[in-house]
Amino acid sequence: MRYIGIHASIAGGIHKSLRRAKTLNVNAIQIFLKNARRWRSPAYKVSAVKRFRSEKNSFGHIKVFAHSIYLNNLASRGKTEKKTFNEMIDEIARADSLGIEYIVIHPGSHEGDGENSAINRIAGSLDRVFQRTEKSKVKILLETTAGMDTSLGYRFEHLRDIMALSNYPERISVCLDTSHVFAAGYDISNSEGYHGVIEEFDRIIGLENLKLIHLNDSKTEHGSRVDRHEHIGMGYIGDSGFKLILNDERLKHVPMILETPKIVGDSDSHIILKDIPMILEKSRKIGLPYSDTVLKDVPAVIDKSKRVRVSLTGNILKKGHDIFKKTKDRVASEAGNGSINITDIFDKSLEIGASVSDSLLKGSLEIYEDAMLSVFELDRMNIDRVYSLIEDRE
Repeated sequence: MRYIGIHASIAGGIHKSLRRAKTLNVNAIQIFLKNARRWRSPAYKVSAVKRFRSEKNSFGHIKVFAHSIYLNNLASRGKTEKKTFNEMIDEIARADSLGIEYIVIHPGSHEGDGENSAINRIAGSLDRVFQRTEKSKVKILLETTAGMDTSLGYRFEHLRDIMALSNYPERISVCLDTSHVFAAGYDISNSEGYHGVIEEFDRIIGLENLKLIHLNDSKTEHGSRVDRHEHIGMGYIGDSGFKLILNDERLKHVPMILETPKIVGDSDSHIILKDIPMILEKSRKIGLPYSDTVLKDVPAVIDKSKRVRVSLTGNILKKGHDIFKKTKDRVASEAGNGSINITDIFDKSLEIGASVSDSLLKGSLEIYEDAMLSVFELDRMNIDRVYSLIEDRE
């Protein structure tokens, strides 16, 4: 049986992640066990654990993986080293309570101390964690990385050496992230490159140690060493690369999780739209010139959203164009000019008053709210894209 799924939000309760999986009709999920950007989070309530286990049992066949918080750094020293140790002990306890077998973690960053010493520290940190949790059945999956800054894990040899140095190799396996390895310099976008990479992985780490694959296209070029995920088939790996992965007999048994973007368009567009409520509030206090400065970014937002080919984009674009058309008509009427362009709209709006700018901002907020509702649609789009590339649907 193939296991393909998504990274699911635990917002509203950890059991909600399983309900999201059911809605999408997938049989695998990855979750954060707590807030991924905080060192400490409240302990689970007994009722929350029971509810999660009940939902999981009623699901049938489903693979559940956890991902460690972003702050952990197994190669660190001092306060961060202690915090990482404590948080990993906590995460393993949480995973045990939920019946989750694997926790994915980035190996760590050497922060200028050099790779060899960092690899030794990572293995030592893991051993201390395993020693404290000897009765646990939870295993750690070291994730391949893109190699940004001083992070380890961008070469297969890094993961091999960590496993070899550990006194608990049976509790360590590997998660391969397609976007990360591509950015790290392993070209999996074409047949020759892909087969060479898989053979290299098998020779250095061993395919028997590959327990999870993160399916993500790459927003950045091969060898960029920049970690930016893209929707399946829309990045530099492309459909050709994912066809090779999804139809490789050697990998059929390995669960695959999509960590594709949850927004429409580029991240900078998302940031502009996210700030619209605040902009609207401030513009009323500051006056129209501030509003106009921000509004000049809106055409770029609409233009960038065209890069993501989803059905919702059409609705967003239509609403955006409707806003501009109405504003254009209003400006043209006020200015007595029937052939006015978008630049003129902003120039002339200074003469008309804040109502035009407010109208545009309110419309932009509606666009953003529609986009926020697209998480399900984006996950569905990527899952459907994956299945369309599988030749043997068995």
